[in-house]
Amino acid sequence: MSYLVYIARGPRGALRIGRASKNGSPEGQEAGKRADPSLRLVYYEFFQTLGDAIVRERQLKAWERRWKVELIETVNPRWDDLSGRLMA
Repeated sequence: MSYLVYIARGPRGALRIGRASKNGSPEGQEAGKRADPSLRLVYYEFFQTLGDAIVRERQLKAWERRWKVELIETVNPRWDDLSGRLMA
């Protein structure tokens, strides 16, 4: 099974970081929350192990906002919604 660590952007610009399993089911703290349709997936990374995904998720959550913005803009400079790429 593979795991996804993602950054999603809310309608007011807030960044939400989380992880999901290969089938897209949220894990960890996000598991109890419903998916918010107003969020846009702006960045993601895949990992082969849950442990690696957890380490990366915690790392990103500890980062300053400007570092997260720079990371997003290296792969997604227009902040497009990338969820369609995952569904293809």
